[in-house]
Amino acid sequence: MTRGVMRRPERTSPGGRRMSRVQGTPRPCNIRQQASMGYRLGCLVSAAFAVLAGGARPEERPMYQDYRVIDADGHVLEPVDLWERYIDPEFRHQAPRGVGVLGVDVLGHVLPDVPGGIPREAPDYTTGPAARYGFAARRNFDAESQLEALDIEGIDVAVLYPSRGLYAASVDGLPPRLAGAICRAYNRWLADFCARAPERLFGAGFVSLHDPGIAVAEAVYAVEQLGMRAIFVRPNPVNGRTIDHADFDPLYAEIERLGVPLATHEGAGVHLAQFGGGRYDKLMKLHLVCHAVENMGACMDLI
Repeated sequence: MTRGVMRRPERTSPGGRRMSRVQGTPRPCNIRQQASMGYRLGCLVSAAFAVLAGGARPEERPMYQDYRVIDADGHVLEPVDLWERYIDPEFRHQAPRGVGVLGVDVLGHVLPDVPGGIPREAPDYTTGPAARYGFAARRNFDAESQLEALDIEGIDVAVLYPSRGLYAASVDGLPPRLAGAICRAYNRWLADFCARAPERLFGAGFVSLHDPGIAVAEAVYAVEQLGMRAIFVRPNPVNGRTIDHADFDPLYAEIERLGVPLATHEGAGVHLAQFGGGRYDKLMKLHLVCHAVENMGACMDLI
């Protein structure tokens, strides 16, 4: 991808409405770099399939901007107590709990389970490379800081995926109803997050593949009740079933009926079947390999 000069758009108010620039001034074009969202923190979250987002911001556009910029792989950084607050009461005693910066503990499985472990302490957001995320950290990575990050990067719309949530239901043998409840809790939280600016923050609802029937019900709930703009699943086999297993045909038929895209999103260090798991002694090796191969495999399976 071509890299360009990053410039902060001028703004006339804290809301971030942009003003026209002198014709010929370059627009920010490095929109997918690791720092584009204040939630990436340098590792562990990466692209799967790009989801195209529709809609436009309800504002008059300057002449230089005759196109929308869409971050098709934006990420949130969920609070550690998300599941304790949003999960159905029946499952509260089994609710995942955030660990460290990006991790989660679900029934004793501390994920991501990666070489060297996961960071337990937050970085110093006042100095060094992490200082660029200081504005978001001060707000605990809330929706307002997400919108500020979009304005800094000149991005109109972001399709949002989880960070901790990528791992919260990523365990083979997890009780299917618990896996479904974990996804529902995350989707509820994400709907509240996106409600701050629904014309710019598009949620991708998370569906677990532990049980096909529960997956169908969650897809319907996420789109029809919560307003999710896409559905995503992990590309990994779950409980021995690959993504193209016939048991999932009703899920895909329902997603077609709902009229939203289906995406996959990988994340290194889960307790599911994963290419490269147990093979590499460096996090980045596993991160690079599993993202590429798992998503290519899922794409091949579906096609």
